Amino acid sequence: MADGNTFQLIDIGSEYAFEFQFFPESISIQDGANWVPQDTTIGVKPLFYANGEPTVISVSDLILDNTDNGVSLKPDLDLLRLFKTELEEGGPPPALLAVWGDQEERCVLVDLNIEQIFFNDNGECIRAKIGLELLQLQDDGEATEVTVVEEPEEPAEPEEPV
Repeated sequence: MADGNTFQLIDIGSEYAFEFQFFPESISIQDGANWVPQDTTIGVKPLFYANGEPTVISVSDLILDNTDNGVSLKPDLDLLRLFKTELEEGGPPPALLAVWGDQEERCVLVDLNIEQIFFNDNGECIRAKIGLELLQLQDDGEATEVTVVEEPEEPAEPEEPV
């Protein structure tokens, strides 16, 4: 588990953890709810609560830095990209656990921004600024309901007598 000075992404399926070297300057958390206006003939439309939106966690200033040893960050950046790669063709990316301080959130990586900002003599990136957007996943076992509306079958044409 991360201590108070680290930000980690842990692949829940494999338990592989990616720990950032430096704690971010800020972490933005956005929560929302769906309120649907109801039609009325007069006055202000009353609101009906529908459900909650998943939490969005944005971190824009995670730093990876190998300027002290000049080693390329490519292997680290490639591993980080795996967190947004489909597990199987057409499937979702891996479920992650974002951990920082006393907080943890089940999520998926929906946006990864890598800004390469410093290079060694070979042109290899040795410092990068990382931006992440994570979307909350529902807890295991939380019920979901999907309504499937099927088209009614067309009635068969009557057969003509022979």
